[in-house]
Amino acid sequence: MGKHVRGVIDAKALRIHAAAGGGRFIEPIVGEPRIVAGAVLAVDEPGRRVLVDVAVPMWLHTDAGQDFTVFEPGGLVNGHVASGATFAPADA
Repeated sequence: MGKHVRGVIDAKALRIHAAAGGGRFIEPIVGEPRIVAGAVLAVDEPGRRVLVDVAVPMWLHTDAGQDFTVFEPGGLVNGHVASGATFAPADA
Protein backbone atom coordinates (compact mmCIF):
# COMPACT_ATOMS: atom_id res chain seq x y z
CA MET A 1 0.00 0.00 0.00
CA GLY A 2 1.28 3.44 -0.91
CA LYS A 3 4.01 2.13 -3.25
CA HIS A 4 4.29 2.35 -7.01
CA VAL A 5 3.93 -0.89 -8.94
CA ARG A 6 5.56 -1.52 -12.33
CA GLY A 7 4.56 -4.25 -14.71
CA VAL A 8 3.03 -5.22 -18.04
CA ILE A 9 -0.70 -5.47 -18.81
CA ASP A 10 -1.71 -7.75 -21.68
CA ALA A 11 -5.19 -8.24 -23.11
CA LYS A 12 -6.71 -9.93 -26.17
CA ALA A 13 -8.55 -7.35 -28.26
CA LEU A 14 -11.74 -8.54 -29.91
CA ARG A 15 -11.50 -5.62 -32.36
CA ILE A 16 -9.83 -2.20 -32.20
CA HIS A 17 -11.26 0.82 -34.02
CA ALA A 18 -9.82 4.25 -34.84
CA ALA A 19 -11.55 7.04 -32.91
CA ALA A 20 -11.98 10.71 -33.78
CA GLY A 21 -12.21 11.76 -30.14
CA GLY A 22 -12.64 10.51 -26.64
CA GLY A 23 -10.38 9.91 -23.71
CA ARG A 24 -8.31 7.29 -22.01
CA PHE A 25 -10.23 4.77 -19.94
CA ILE A 26 -10.71 1.17 -18.89
CA GLU A 27 -14.27 0.03 -18.23
CA PRO A 28 -15.35 -1.25 -15.77
CA ILE A 29 -13.15 0.39 -13.14
CA VAL A 30 -13.21 -2.74 -10.97
CA GLY A 31 -12.77 -6.25 -12.35
CA GLU A 32 -11.65 -7.44 -15.75
CA PRO A 33 -11.48 -4.82 -18.50
CA ARG A 34 -14.18 -5.05 -21.17
CA ILE A 35 -13.93 -1.72 -23.04
CA VAL A 36 -10.76 0.33 -23.46
CA ALA A 37 -9.96 3.63 -25.16
CA GLY A 38 -6.76 5.57 -25.48
CA ALA A 39 -3.83 6.78 -27.57
CA VAL A 40 -1.53 4.49 -29.53
CA LEU A 41 2.00 4.47 -28.11
CA ALA A 42 3.58 1.77 -30.29
CA VAL A 43 2.63 -0.65 -33.05
CA ASP A 44 4.10 -4.16 -33.34
CA GLU A 45 2.48 -5.45 -36.54
CA PRO A 46 4.69 -8.59 -36.81
CA GLY A 47 3.72 -9.45 -33.22
CA ARG A 48 0.04 -8.52 -33.95
CA ARG A 49 -0.14 -6.17 -30.96
CA VAL A 50 -0.54 -2.48 -30.14
CA LEU A 51 0.59 -0.59 -27.03
CA VAL A 52 -2.21 1.79 -26.03
CA ASP A 53 -2.27 4.36 -23.20
CA VAL A 54 -5.69 3.61 -21.65
CA ALA A 55 -4.92 5.46 -18.37
CA VAL A 56 -1.96 3.06 -18.09
CA PRO A 57 -0.04 1.47 -20.97
CA MET A 58 -1.66 -1.82 -22.08
CA TRP A 59 -0.61 -4.25 -24.80
CA LEU A 60 -3.60 -5.24 -26.92
CA HIS A 61 -3.04 -8.46 -28.87
CA THR A 62 -5.09 -8.73 -32.06
CA ASP A 63 -6.36 -11.50 -34.30
CA ALA A 64 -5.34 -12.03 -37.92
CA GLY A 65 -8.31 -10.02 -39.22
CA GLN A 66 -7.33 -6.75 -37.49
CA ASP A 67 -6.65 -3.85 -39.88
CA PHE A 68 -3.32 -2.32 -38.81
CA THR A 69 -3.74 0.75 -41.05
CA VAL A 70 -5.93 2.30 -38.30
CA PHE A 71 -2.95 2.49 -35.91
CA GLU A 72 -0.75 5.58 -35.84
CA PRO A 73 1.36 6.59 -32.84
CA GLY A 74 -0.61 9.32 -31.05
CA GLY A 75 -3.87 8.33 -32.75
CA LEU A 76 -6.93 7.50 -30.68
CA VAL A 77 -8.47 4.02 -30.65
CA ASN A 78 -11.13 2.11 -28.73
CA GLY A 79 -12.43 -1.41 -28.57
CA HIS A 80 -13.55 -4.42 -26.58
CA VAL A 81 -11.24 -6.94 -24.95
CA ALA A 82 -11.79 -10.60 -24.13
CA SER A 83 -11.79 -12.08 -20.64
CA GLY A 84 -8.41 -13.03 -19.27
CA ALA A 85 -6.40 -9.78 -19.21
CA THR A 86 -3.20 -10.23 -17.20
CA PHE A 87 -0.79 -8.10 -15.17
CA ALA A 88 2.80 -9.27 -14.72
CA PRO A 89 4.94 -7.34 -12.24
CA ALA A 90 8.26 -6.11 -13.65
CA ASP A 91 11.51 -7.26 -12.11
CA ALA A 92 12.75 -4.80 -9.52
